Parts: sequence; structure tokens; C-alpha cells
Amino acid sequence: MVGYGFNRTFSSYVAFDVAKQSPKRNEGVSGSFGLGHLEFGARANLAVRLPNTIPYISASVGRRALSARAVDDEGNEADVSMSGRMLGLGAGVEHFVSPTMSVDGGVQLGFGKFDLLTLAGRKLDIQVNGTTTVRLRLGVTWRPRV
Repeated sequence: MVGYGFNRTFSSYVAFDVAKQSPKRNEGVSGSFGLGHLEFGARANLAVRLPNTIPYISASVGRRALSARAVDDEGNEADVSMSGRMLGLGAGVEHFVSPTMSVDGGVQLGFGKFDLLTLAGRKLDIQVNGTTTVRLRLGVTWRPRV
């Protein structure tokens, strides 16, 4: 995640993350899936007075994709992916350990639908039910002295 603070309250960011997902054993495929999110968002620090801690809320728009090299029970392999737009909402807290460094923890919910299926290089429009992703984030934020 890379961000820019406009002032003490508002900032914008771009974020990318990937998580490894394993299919259920009874789905007839083996291997693992990669679930990735690319999002552009805004964050607002809340005016709550806590010692060295700032709670915040965030909102974002972006895309997410689920992709893998799938192998079925007969040994056939194919690259498969689904992608689509998403909206994100989140909240968290930043706890300052020094004037320029803080520990940042939060939760991000992603709402959207996968609407494009790519199977062995062929792209197909699909209609599937909406899905929600829940991501827990923990990191360190560094701010240069100005």
C-alpha cells in the first residue's frame, strides 16, 4: 500500500494484495488459487482522542481476480481466472510508536461480482452471484519528517 496524506484527516492510497486459497477437497481440482485485489481508495482519520492512537475509516474502488492453474481428476491442466469490479469499506487503528512510525491494523470488506472468466486464453462474460471478501491487515506506516 502506498498513500499520500493531504492533511491530518484525509489521505488517498493505492493497494495491491494477493492471498493463496486452497479449493475444497470434493471440488475435483487440485492446486491452489491466488486471490488478488487492486484498489484505489480514500481514508479519513476520526477525531477521537486516544493516546498515540488514531482510528480511521476507508472506502475504495478496484478490481479483484481469482486465478490458478487447475488440474482435474483426469490430469488435464488449464489456466483459469475470474475477475471483476469491487467496492471496499474498511476501518482500523494506527498506533504511533515514534513521531514518524506507527503500527497499523484494520479490516477491509470487498463487495462485488466476478464478471469475466478466462479459461485457457479464452475470455467469456459471466454472471455470478455477488461475493464478499474480508481482509485483515497489519503493517507499519512510515512518514517522512517535513
